[in-house]
Amino acid sequence: HPKVQEAVRSTRGEVLAYKGELAEAVYHAYCGGVTENAADVWGRSFPYLQSIRSECRLGDTPPTWTYHIEANDLARRLRAAGIVFSGAVTAVEPADLSQTGRIRTVRVRTGEGPREMRGIDFRKAVGPDLVKSTRFTIEPEGDGFRFAGLGSGHGVGLCQHGARAMADGKAGYREILARYFPGTAVTLSSKVKKNNQVRLVNR
Repeated sequence: HPKVQEAVRSTRGEVLAYKGELAEAVYHAYCGGVTENAADVWGRSFPYLQSIRSECRLGDTPPTWTYHIEANDLARRLRAAGIVFSGAVTAVEPADLSQTGRIRTVRVRTGEGPREMRGIDFRKAVGPDLVKSTRFTIEPEGDGFRFAGLGSGHGVGLCQHGARAMADGKAGYREILARYFPGTAVTLSSKVKKNNQVRLVNR
């Protein structure tokens, strides 16, 4: 697309930096109005990856989602992800919530007692395209469980729907990046120190 090609040309050589080092410029699809702290997702804090309010542009994307899974299917997926237990899954419940209402820890009750796992690991085990975020509620439904949630992705960093809303309001890319990554600056890659940061996950 011509606009994309022009954007690439006009920003060639530019990077996002924090105090002279490359920033972890993570992003996600839709935060549901508030982004998440990196520490609440990956257990590692970054000064510029803190929770902020975000005016999201919904377009044709529904703000909420639901998903039903049978208990035996959930047990199979959890075992495939390395969660060891025998018998059936009898209940699923949030054990710990972040300040934004996302689930940090999920408690899965089985015949052998409860098992706890990080919300992002639970989402990955069930299927990130099915459990679209960790901002959800869980209710028993039939022979399984019903998840009802808001948002899409891990919720950290730049919200693509929010960025689109800012762009529609005539905000430039520097203003958008400053909003979602406070304290960072766009600079030339030649001016940035190399670092050994662990790359985070965009999903």
